[in-house]
Amino acid sequence: MPEDGKLFLQGDLGQIAAQAEFLELRSFQLVDAHGLPYLVTEKRILSAITLLWENRVPGWWAYESRLIDAGICTQEEFAEALKKAWQEENERFAAARRSRGD
Repeated sequence: MPEDGKLFLQGDLGQIAAQAEFLELRSFQLVDAHGLPYLVTEKRILSAITLLWENRVPGWWAYESRLIDAGICTQEEFAEALKKAWQEENERFAAARRSRGD
């Protein structure tokens, strides 16, 4: 756990917004620090990153070390999930290019 006992949501701004909305809809209370949401207790942090992982909420990959260190997933499970997410994103991108005629 970070020294100050906080875990800021991670990712680009869109991913952070998606994570915040997802967690708030599940009754997580996020603290705001100049517009950046964070969690403050280890129990809530572990619950949150577990849900982000299980539901593959955008930006879930930013928590790799926490997920593995907490035993939520193994390095192999993480690598396989990331590979699958990358392949799916590449397929969506290719389909969008085809539909535009690129």
